[in-house]
Amino acid sequence: MMEKAPLISMHKKWVDLIKQGLKLKELRKWIPKEYVGPVYVCSTKSSGGSGKVEFSFWFEGYDTIKNIYDGIYDDKFIYDFDGKLDLPIKLCLKIQQINDYGKGKTLYAWHINKLEVFDKPKELSEFYKINSHIPSNDPNMEEFDDMYEDGRLTKAPQKMVWVWV
Repeated sequence: MMEKAPLISMHKKWVDLIKQGLKLKELRKWIPKEYVGPVYVCSTKSSGGSGKVEFSFWFEGYDTIKNIYDGIYDDKFIYDFDGKLDLPIKLCLKIQQINDYGKGKTLYAWHINKLEVFDKPKELSEFYKINSHIPSNDPNMEEFDDMYEDGRLTKAPQKMVWVWV
């Protein structure tokens, strides 16, 4: 039986840090709503990666990082880590990088659990398009027809796509 799962793209730098066990959380501007399960990660070719799905991790928890200063007058933002001062370390990011990425929007630090690095990276064609709507709060969720051939994924998503695995 096939199951739905998000497939995300990531730069090689972050893929390598996760595989080495150094990056323990992944920063995103969205979360897969009401979803618990595997997240598949494709290392992007444009960043020197393989263009293949190199690992998966279990998604079931995240930290919400909220902006507490709107930056109206000086384009600066201040994020509240809710007492979790080790978040930037677990994200392998500097606070300024978090500010630059978030630009005042709420951010989510996904917990990377049950990491499974594949001995042989999976081809994108091993993943099938989801035909039905899957709830997500990501306005950039991709469902472009040119990403698929006979229902199989042919190119990596810019951010994320729901697939059957």
